[in-house]
Amino acid sequence: MTTNEGLKTYRYICNQIMGPRGKTPMPIRVVKPVPERKNIMRLAPRPSSLKDKTIGTLWNSKPHADEFLSLVAERIAQRHGASRIVHLQKAHINSVAPASVLRELVSTCDVVICAVGD
Repeated sequence: MTTNEGLKTYRYICNQIMGPRGKTPMPIRVVKPVPERKNIMRLAPRPSSLKDKTIGTLWNSKPHADEFLSLVAERIAQRHGASRIVHLQKAHINSVAPASVLRELVSTCDVVICAVGD
């Protein structure tokens, strides 16, 4: 596109939005291209204490995120008296965790930590 063609296109768009000089502008309709969220997920209630609870981690296979999650889970367990840590992994950062992994987290853990890291 040449500069002259670009200027013509710009003027055409301006005329479509604002109307030609001396005329009433056309109304502008603003569209929000985001779908309405109808099924909003709620966070699970927090336990009142982590004493004797099981902490789960879900590693997304991103480099070093497993080390970060382990460190965080260990510190939380030490500080708050959690009795056990379960580490699980999904295949790839872009993949959804398999249902079997999610079921295991739900059935064996009281709280779960997910994170990404490099």
